[in-house]
Amino acid sequence: MFRKNIKSTLPHIIMEYAKVIKGRFKAHQREEGLRIVVDLWNSNVGKVKGLKGFVLMTDSDDSQGATNTTVWESKQEMDTYYTNDKNYLQTLEKIRPMMDGELERDEYIVFKYNMK
Repeated sequence: MFRKNIKSTLPHIIMEYAKVIKGRFKAHQREEGLRIVVDLWNSNVGKVKGLKGFVLMTDSDDSQGATNTTVWESKQEMDTYYTNDKNYLQTLEKIRPMMDGELERDEYIVFKYNMK
Protein backbone atom coordinates (compact mmCIF):
# COMPACT_ATOMS: atom_id res chain seq x y z
CA MET A 1 0.00 0.00 0.00
CA PHE A 2 2.80 2.43 0.87
CA ARG A 3 4.46 1.87 -2.53
CA LYS A 4 1.26 2.86 -4.32
CA ASN A 5 0.77 5.91 -2.07
CA ILE A 6 4.33 7.18 -2.36
CA LYS A 7 4.31 6.88 -6.16
CA SER A 8 1.11 8.87 -6.45
CA THR A 9 2.28 11.46 -3.91
CA LEU A 10 5.78 11.90 -5.36
CA PRO A 11 5.48 11.02 -9.07
CA HIS A 12 8.45 13.23 -10.04
CA ILE A 13 10.92 11.20 -7.96
CA ILE A 14 12.60 8.25 -9.65
CA MET A 15 12.05 5.23 -7.46
CA GLU A 16 14.82 2.76 -6.86
CA TYR A 17 14.58 -0.45 -4.92
CA ALA A 18 16.74 -2.17 -2.36
CA LYS A 19 16.98 -5.81 -1.39
CA VAL A 20 18.33 -6.39 2.12
CA ILE A 21 19.51 -9.88 3.01
CA LYS A 22 20.59 -10.68 6.57
CA GLY A 23 22.10 -13.86 7.85
CA ARG A 24 24.47 -15.54 10.28
CA PHE A 25 27.46 -17.63 9.39
CA LYS A 26 28.59 -20.69 11.27
CA ALA A 27 31.61 -20.22 13.53
CA HIS A 28 34.78 -19.35 11.61
CA GLN A 29 32.89 -19.19 8.28
CA ARG A 30 32.01 -15.49 8.03
CA GLU A 31 35.23 -14.19 6.44
CA GLU A 32 35.23 -16.83 3.70
CA GLY A 33 31.51 -16.38 3.10
CA LEU A 34 31.85 -12.60 2.85
CA ARG A 35 34.73 -12.96 0.39
CA ILE A 36 32.50 -15.08 -1.85
CA VAL A 37 29.67 -12.54 -1.64
CA VAL A 38 32.02 -9.61 -2.34
CA ASP A 39 33.42 -11.41 -5.38
CA LEU A 40 29.90 -11.91 -6.72
CA TRP A 41 28.85 -8.27 -6.33
CA ASN A 42 32.16 -6.83 -7.53
CA SER A 43 31.80 -8.87 -10.72
CA ASN A 44 28.17 -7.71 -11.14
CA VAL A 45 28.38 -3.94 -10.61
CA GLY A 46 28.38 -2.24 -13.99
CA LYS A 47 27.46 -5.46 -15.77
CA VAL A 48 24.06 -6.55 -14.43
CA LYS A 49 21.17 -4.53 -15.85
CA GLY A 50 19.63 -2.27 -13.24
CA LEU A 51 22.13 -2.93 -10.43
CA LYS A 52 23.26 0.41 -8.99
CA GLY A 53 25.54 -0.95 -6.26
CA PHE A 54 25.84 -2.90 -3.06
CA VAL A 55 26.81 -2.50 0.59
CA LEU A 56 28.04 -5.52 2.54
CA MET A 57 28.15 -5.04 6.30
CA THR A 58 29.09 -7.09 9.32
CA ASP A 59 27.01 -6.94 12.47
CA SER A 60 28.79 -5.03 15.25
CA ASP A 61 26.81 -6.94 17.90
CA ASP A 62 27.06 -10.43 16.38
CA SER A 63 30.47 -11.79 15.37
CA GLN A 64 28.84 -14.10 12.81
CA GLY A 65 26.15 -11.77 11.44
CA ALA A 66 26.20 -9.97 8.10
CA THR A 67 23.87 -7.86 5.97
CA ASN A 68 23.99 -7.34 2.21
CA THR A 69 22.06 -4.50 0.58
CA THR A 70 21.74 -4.07 -3.17
CA VAL A 71 20.19 -1.05 -4.89
CA TRP A 72 18.32 -1.43 -8.19
CA GLU A 73 16.90 0.91 -10.82
CA SER A 74 13.59 -0.96 -10.86
CA LYS A 75 11.74 -3.63 -8.93
CA GLN A 76 11.39 -5.71 -12.10
CA GLU A 77 15.16 -5.78 -12.68
CA MET A 78 15.73 -6.66 -9.02
CA ASP A 79 13.16 -9.46 -9.04
CA THR A 80 14.43 -10.85 -12.35
CA TYR A 81 18.00 -10.97 -11.08
CA TYR A 82 17.24 -12.64 -7.75
CA THR A 83 14.95 -15.19 -9.40
CA ASN A 84 16.89 -16.11 -12.53
CA ASP A 85 20.58 -15.16 -12.36
CA LYS A 86 22.70 -18.32 -12.47
CA ASN A 87 25.75 -16.72 -10.83
CA TYR A 88 23.64 -15.50 -7.90
CA LEU A 89 21.93 -18.86 -7.47
CA GLN A 90 25.28 -20.71 -7.65
CA THR A 91 26.79 -18.34 -5.08
CA LEU A 92 23.80 -18.87 -2.80
CA GLU A 93 24.29 -22.64 -3.01
CA LYS A 94 28.02 -22.23 -2.36
CA ILE A 95 27.55 -20.25 0.86
CA ARG A 96 24.47 -22.11 2.12
CA PRO A 97 26.57 -24.74 4.00
CA MET A 98 28.41 -21.87 5.74
CA MET A 99 25.20 -20.30 7.01
CA ASP A 100 23.67 -20.76 10.43
CA GLY A 101 19.94 -20.78 9.74
CA GLU A 102 17.88 -19.20 7.00
CA LEU A 103 18.50 -15.84 5.37
CA GLU A 104 16.10 -12.97 6.09
CA ARG A 105 15.07 -10.99 3.00
CA ASP A 106 13.34 -7.62 2.87
CA GLU A 107 12.64 -5.15 0.08
CA TYR A 108 12.51 -1.37 0.33
CA ILE A 109 11.79 1.61 -1.86
CA VAL A 110 14.79 3.92 -1.79
CA PHE A 111 13.67 7.47 -1.10
CA LYS A 112 17.13 9.06 -1.29
CA TYR A 113 20.76 8.15 -0.97
CA ASN A 114 24.04 9.93 -1.55
CA MET A 115 27.29 8.01 -1.53
CA LYS A 116 30.59 9.51 -2.60
